[in-house]
Amino acid sequence: MVNRLMYRKVTSILMMSSLIIFFQNCAKYGVTDPSQVTSVNLDPSQVSREVQSIPDSSTQSVSVLPGPQLEIPEDPTPGQNSSNGAPSGGGSVTPPVVDPPVVVNPPSTPPSVPEPPVVTTPPPVVVEVPPPVVTQPPPPVVEEVDPSQPFACRVFREVPGFPFSVPARTQEGICYYKKLFEAIPFSNSGSGFQGLGVRPRLDNVLSRGHGGDNSPYPIHPYILGRVVFDFKMLGAREVKLSGRPDQLVTIRVDNFVLVGSRKLSENQFAYSAYGTADSAIYYTDHIVADDQPVYLNPFGAWGTATIGALPLTERFSVNEDYTLNINALDCGGMQELSEIYVVFQ
Repeated sequence: MVNRLMYRKVTSILMMSSLIIFFQNCAKYGVTDPSQVTSVNLDPSQVSREVQSIPDSSTQSVSVLPGPQLEIPEDPTPGQNSSNGAPSGGGSVTPPVVDPPVVVNPPSTPPSVPEPPVVTTPPPVVVEVPPPVVTQPPPPVVEEVDPSQPFACRVFREVPGFPFSVPARTQEGICYYKKLFEAIPFSNSGSGFQGLGVRPRLDNVLSRGHGGDNSPYPIHPYILGRVVFDFKMLGAREVKLSGRPDQLVTIRVDNFVLVGSRKLSENQFAYSAYGTADSAIYYTDHIVADDQPVYLNPFGAWGTATIGALPLTERFSVNEDYTLNINALDCGGMQELSEIYVVFQ
């Protein structure tokens, strides 16, 4: 009983081993159809004889003899006969197994986003405009003359207004002028002032009185004309009072002219007086201005004084700012005045 079981067991093992070897060789040579196998010798009687020769497992170990060899046709082309190309065994030809083509998907490319157009701002067009040509007149040529000598006025030009910077002398011979007082005809003192009657008096000046004001005590004289203005000389000039704008002529006044001058930075005027000798305070040779005694330069004993073009040059220096204070005054009785101009010669 034991031997029979062992026989069956060994038989099964041998058959399984043969099948395994068979399928391994088929897979090795690419035989997938059973009809392609030429012959497989699996004789049961031979297997039975070999099994019976195996000793008892209780006394010795079982050795498995290799089974019959499989005859595998060697064909360079699996599934075809090497002699005539016909399928072996007369069966159908199984086409060789061809791997399916590998489909390589192209790499996915993200949709291209169009870039915004580049807006190039053109550079500003710079138009080079040449600067305007400024033609300046040549600087005036200053005459080198002795300031103490008279300057020949070829042209008289009116001063537009004060304060005024008087240009230096040039070869053109330009002199500048400004009208100060209008003419007053010979008439009673104090009358005709702007058509209103009595003229005002200058209360910071004391002089002798004439006519109804004749007394040993000083009076405030009538104002025939009064002006105060600022100026500066840019070069050597003569400053004069004249009776005409276009030439240097005498002036006439009843009774005297009081001239005050000072630098613009100063407070006190320096005065001079020019007129008739009877304008001085009794028993003196002066009048009083701003509480200062001022010598009276006599131009006649009484009545209307005739004064030549009155020079004031010594009062002023070049490139200094000055204030000029000019007054035409009447002591009473009768009055008279010619036009008076200041001239920068």
